[in-house]
Parts: sequence; C-alpha cells; structure tokens
Amino acid sequence: MTKIRCEKVALTATIVLALISSTAVNADVYDDAVAAMARPAEDRARDAGRKPGEILEFFGVSDGQTVVDISSAGGYYTRMVADIVGTDGKVIAQNNARRVDEERMAELVAMYEPYGNVEVDLNPTAQLEMPDNSVDAVLLFLIVHHWHFNAEQGEVVPSNSVANYANVLRMLKPGGTFAIIEHLAPEGLSREASAALHRIPAATAISDITDAGFILSAESDLLANHPEDDITIYWGDQALSGQTQRIVHKYTKAVN
Repeated sequence: MTKIRCEKVALTATIVLALISSTAVNADVYDDAVAAMARPAEDRARDAGRKPGEILEFFGVSDGQTVVDISSAGGYYTRMVADIVGTDGKVIAQNNARRVDEERMAELVAMYEPYGNVEVDLNPTAQLEMPDNSVDAVLLFLIVHHWHFNAEQGEVVPSNSVANYANVLRMLKPGGTFAIIEHLAPEGLSREASAALHRIPAATAISDITDAGFILSAESDLLANHPEDDITIYWGDQALSGQTQRIVHKYTKAVN
C-alpha cells in the first residue's frame, strides 16, 4: 500500500508541475497580447479595470481557435484575441449593421487587415450564419443586460434573445465556450428594473443561459472587487466605466 500511495503522490506531483509549467508558458501569450504595440492608447487605459489577459486566459482562448466576438465595437478584445489565436485561428468581429455605416465598415476592415485572421460580420442581430459546430468560443461582453428584458414581453426571456442563445449553441462545437461578462445587479431585482440600470442579477443570467441549453462550468471574481460601485444605481451615472462589479461566467456546450 505504501508503495502504491508513493507512486500516486509522485504521479500527482508530476501532473501538478506540468500544469504549472503549462500555465506559465500560456500566460506569456496573454501578457504579450495585452502588451502588443498595435493596441490603441485608449484601449490600454481601460486595462486596469478589465484585466483582459487574465479574463481571456480564464475563458481558455488559445492558439488555433475560431472565436466570435459579438458586438465587438471598436475591437478592444478582438485585437488581443486575434493575437492569441494566431495564424491558424480566426476571429469573427460581429457588429450591428444598423450602427455601422459604409465609412465605419471600411475603417474596421482596414484596422483588422494587418492581423490577417479577423473577419468583420455585420448583422442586425446576433444571428451569425456560422456553420453548425464550427466555433470554439463566443464572447458576449456587457451585452446580456440588453438581452434579458423587452418591455413588450415583460418578465420573461425575450423571444429574440431565445433565438440568439439558440444560434450561439448551434454554432459552438461540443465543449465550446460561451463567455459572459456583465454589470452586476442586486439579486431578486426584476428584469425591467435591472435593465433600467443596464445590469443583470447573476441568478437571472444563469437561469436564462442554462435554460437555453448551456452548462455553467466556471465563475470568476476577477471583476467583482469594485466596492465603490453601488450596484443599485445605473453604472453610467457613477462615471465608473471599467470599474463596475461584474459577473464573469464560463458556459459550455455539452459534449454528447
């Protein structure tokens, strides 16, 4: 018995050391993406409150992946993800077609051209036409508070959001990641009240997304430690952009 236990301990130690070594190497990829000189100064100024390297590492974004960045806006995360997934990977930077004119579209295409692995997708909704089971990760950052309430439908998940979640599930590979970051609202707050704050209670987000067929596989408090944020108030009124208490949830598509 002693010999078996010793062998198990030694094996466990080897595995732990291997994981530590692997993490250290992988961490350099995230640090390098954050430190990339191509990133604009205004993006760098937001890093302290967003911790992008740690966030993208938590979500497991890695070399060779296909990643969809929904409502990617000016590309804060898109640029870093493009560096991390590398030449064998691809990033689809989705934006709302109603908010992007031809001039802005040309700017986005030119901005991403040096990366060689970013595709701009304009769509009036999040209904991207990616093939089934083709995407490794979908990023939905600070958007869920727009998806969880519709005044016409009241205190239920809006039907358009149900369709959006179904489409994300469809295009994700089995085991793929649905990455969520959102401004936190007090638990028990109604959909209407939390939407007015541009926030969402964690339990509401979990219920909506797991009911859509996803599995909540991990949570992080990386962006939860902002005690100056009064979560009962609209965060914009507090001039706290990048300094709000936020939920960080990793959902996955079942493998079966």
